[in-house]
Amino acid sequence: MPQEAAIRELREETGITATEVTYLTTVTFDYSTPEFPAPKPFRLAVFLALDPMGEAIAADDAAAVHWLRVEEMAKFDVTESVLDVVRELAAGF
Repeated sequence: MPQEAAIRELREETGITATEVTYLTTVTFDYSTPEFPAPKPFRLAVFLALDPMGEAIAADDAAAVHWLRVEEMAKFDVTESVLDVVRELAAGF
């Protein structure tokens, strides 16, 4: 089930546990570049954790983990397409 996968990934990637998540949307990004112009789609299913517990920790593929407000995210190395999605989702809360 997608919900079970989301709960598992949340725990593995951040150390945060949840027992219930709600599906919000699926977003498709195109990660093609001028050097590699062939379409390179990436699909991301977005879930909301309804009962997150624990302290977030960076997984071995990340240097750090931070809680940020939407407006703070632009100060970091975040693609514009990700910022667009975050802004759209945040507008619903």
